[in-house]
Parts: sequence; structure tokens; C-alpha cells
Amino acid sequence: MTAEMTDNYRYRTRRELISQAWAAARDNGAYPKLLRIQLLHLMVVVTFWALALMGGAALGWKAHQLSRFWHYGSELNGTLIWTMISSTAINLFGVIGLYAALVVIRHDGKTLSAASEVVRDLHWRYLVGFVCVSVVRGLMSTCAMTIGIAFAGFAIAARNNFTAVVLIVVLSVLLGFVLMCWVLLTYSQAVLIMRDRIEHGGDWTVFTILRESRRLMRGYRVDLIQLYLSMWWLYLVNVISLGIGTLFTMPVINLAVAAFYDNRVRFESLKRELKIL
Repeated sequence: MTAEMTDNYRYRTRRELISQAWAAARDNGAYPKLLRIQLLHLMVVVTFWALALMGGAALGWKAHQLSRFWHYGSELNGTLIWTMISSTAINLFGVIGLYAALVVIRHDGKTLSAASEVVRDLHWRYLVGFVCVSVVRGLMSTCAMTIGIAFAGFAIAARNNFTAVVLIVVLSVLLGFVLMCWVLLTYSQAVLIMRDRIEHGGDWTVFTILRESRRLMRGYRVDLIQLYLSMWWLYLVNVISLGIGTLFTMPVINLAVAAFYDNRVRFESLKRELKIL
């Protein structure tokens, strides 16, 4: 086994992954390119908010209550159809940043072209795959949370002992939250797996992608949680800056997540080559 293969086989710790992310960001001007893609994502978010406010202004004008445009805009932004459309578009441009980060991790910043990456990832194959995977994963997360809420509803309907009802409600909601987190972590790698399948021209379905993500994350969910928690200060910057900091922090976070995925894929590939169970 060569030294390079040995390094790939060795499973990298979260500190090594974050160090890899920072190194990749400095590699051949990768960070400014990722920054431009993240700026596009922010522009999409602002655009949908602006459209909602414009719709609110139109509704306010129609109701002769133009001064309440913010109220009408917020109501429009909270409707189911608008939420589905806006969240799908926003998440789509968000995942393009993750795709670009994976290119940087696997190659280098010099090979990444921000414009070309955006155009390629807006191809119908990526769009349809992303929407299908997101819908199925979202339904599974909703069902997981609904289980907890249902138990809470049964406890409230019973109305036996107040203390017991409160305890059951808290535990039920906690159960639903844990199940939802389990689903999100288990299928967190689905969009990246889908991208690899499309890039390599392989056949795939939504359920094979989700099954592959579940296999890839088996025993490594805690590792991903720890990776996110180790970047707490980046999320703190986002909160303090009222979300503006995401423009500068998300490229690094995406690089770390992409490094995690690439590390898992390389690790599993070499295990199969060496026939390690």
C-alpha cells in the first residue's frame, strides 16, 4: 500500500477535516469563487423576500391599506405554496455552494469556475434529482416529528394527572425531535451521492440514493454532529451578524461538510478494495 493510499484509508478526525477545509479555501483563490456562489444564494433569499413584500404591497393597495404591506407580505411569505417554492429555490442555490466545495476538496481552487459550476448544477438532471430527494427526505423528517407530536396529543387527550401529562408531552416532543434529527443525519449525504451518480453516468433512483446515504452514515452520525459543533463559532458569527455573516462563513462550512463526505467515500472505497468488512 502506498503512502497516499494509507493517508486516504486513514479516517480523518473532525479537526483534520476543518484544517483541510481552511487549507482548501486558501488554495488557488478558491474562497473568492465560493464567496461569489454564496453571494448568489444570498441574492436569491433577498429576491424572494422582496417579491413577498411587493406582493404584500399589491394586496394592501387592493384592500386600500397600503400601510399594512409588511403584514400582507408576511402572510404571503407564510403561505404553503410560496414557502414550498421559495424554500426549494433557496435550498437549491445553497446546495450549489456545497457542490462547488466538493470540487475544491477533490481537485483544487484553480479548476473551479463559479459561473460554470452554477450553470452545470442548474441542469434539469440536478434540478429534478434535488427536488425528488428533498421532497422524500422532507416527508420522512415530517413523519418523524409527527410521531412525537401524536404521542403528545394522546397524552393531552387523556387528561389524567397534570404532571404525568406534562412529562409525557415533553418526552414525546423530544422523541419526535430526536427522530427528525436521526432522519436528517442519516440522509444528509443524499444530494452529494446523487451528484456523484450523475457525474459518473450511473443509474440511480431516489430510494437507492437514500439507501446509500444511510449505509454511508451508519456509525458516523455522531461524527457529523461533532463536526458541526466544532464550528460553533462560525454559527455564532452568523447569529451576531443577523445572518449577514453566512456570506463569509458558509464557504468554509461547506468545505468541511464536503471534506467529511469525500473522506467517507474514500474510506469506504478502500475498505472494499482491501475487502475489509
